[in-house]
Amino acid sequence: MRNPEDALLDSWQHNAQAWIDAVRSGSIESRRQVTDQAILLAILGRQPERVLDLGCGEGWLLRALGDRGVEAVGVDGERALVDAARAAGSAEVHLASYAKLAAGQACVGKDYDLICANFALLQQDIIPLLTAMNALLVPGGALVIQTLHPWGMADGDYQDGWREESFAGFAG
Repeated sequence: MRNPEDALLDSWQHNAQAWIDAVRSGSIESRRQVTDQAILLAILGRQPERVLDLGCGEGWLLRALGDRGVEAVGVDGERALVDAARAAGSAEVHLASYAKLAAGQACVGKDYDLICANFALLQQDIIPLLTAMNALLVPGGALVIQTLHPWGMADGDYQDGWREESFAGFAG
């Protein structure tokens, strides 16, 4: 049986350009109307000087934080997304899988005031990763996670349990 993290990384490799295009064109209505601003407000409300964006994707949040004077460092497991973030001007972006981060096999810096995961925790077992991230925070640092509750997509038929993400709603 295939490792779920490998399957997830393969999916991101296959869909990276479609994701970059969707984020940069503003074609995801919920992000444009609510969630991008929500994560920015949650982060900036803590007045961090140094932030790690866990699963930074193409780097939009890194750039938004940098524009506001926050030192923002990113990490993502998909090379095309990391390359896109770097090419768009994100200063420091690391390529590392969550498995390597959880095992302490990737150096992404330390002494962060805040670590954020903006729609980036897509695995069922996140405890090892969150434990490793905790070690990168300064005393009193914070972890900010933004995700959607599955009730929003249940159409009145919510059932508890793990769900797999897909790119089915994206053009291309």
